[in-house]
Amino acid sequence: MKSEAILGLILICGIGLPSVAWLIIRHMGGLRMLPAWAWLALYAVALLLHPPFLLRKHLEVALLTANPGLTGQMLAQVDNEFWEQVAKLVAILLAAFFLARRYPALLARPTALAALGFWAGLAYGVGEAVMLAILILCPALNPIFGMSLFTPFLVGFAYVYERFWAIQVHAVMGGFVGLGVWTAFRNGVFRPRGGLVLWFLAAMLYHHLVDGIIILAQFYPRLAQFLRGAALWWLVALVALGYVALLVAIAAVKRQTRKERIP
Repeated sequence: MKSEAILGLILICGIGLPSVAWLIIRHMGGLRMLPAWAWLALYAVALLLHPPFLLRKHLEVALLTANPGLTGQMLAQVDNEFWEQVAKLVAILLAAFFLARRYPALLARPTALAALGFWAGLAYGVGEAVMLAILILCPALNPIFGMSLFTPFLVGFAYVYERFWAIQVHAVMGGFVGLGVWTAFRNGVFRPRGGLVLWFLAAMLYHHLVDGIIILAQFYPRLAQFLRGAALWWLVALVALGYVALLVAIAAVKRQTRKERIP
């Protein structure tokens, strides 16, 4: 991996993007009352959850070995989507339990949990970017996670560019999971509801949309040619779509909540 990729990964993906995101989302849902250490703690937890959850790749490799075709690829992708949302869910649940003890009023605000979910998802995405960079730099570690990672076309600044947008995809997924956690804590006590499953599945479907396109490109040359010609602008479009979908989801949940409060 080239030095500019390492530097860009640290400055742009590890510091710059999270800083801008924090400056924006801390003003949402009354989150300004949270101390800086709480934000940093959630960021660290979500980031550090990536390595242990990466061990899922052993199962995905087994699925691909048994069925290397499109069906096997999609099954492995569903497994990937599930465990990555579980990792975000763990981090967001920890944050919600903390809020229940220190700032219970925030649990009544879906925007607050969606924003914290966004933050946790972003941190998880940074963890993924860092972990993949480590595996590129130290290929001897790949077998630990059941991976064979060598991507010479991403060892330069292209890696930073791709991860910059991929991190935001994870952030959007975290926002959806955060909405699901809000449905479980909306009365201040953890009671799992159907909304938790619904928004968890929404995060998985968004993930499948993004990565599913990449998988299909392996089997459909015209799609692969289009993606190469688009030079990752297609990923920018999907990130924008994710932001719009998340904002629409938050607005819909808030509107439904207001209706329920009207006697």
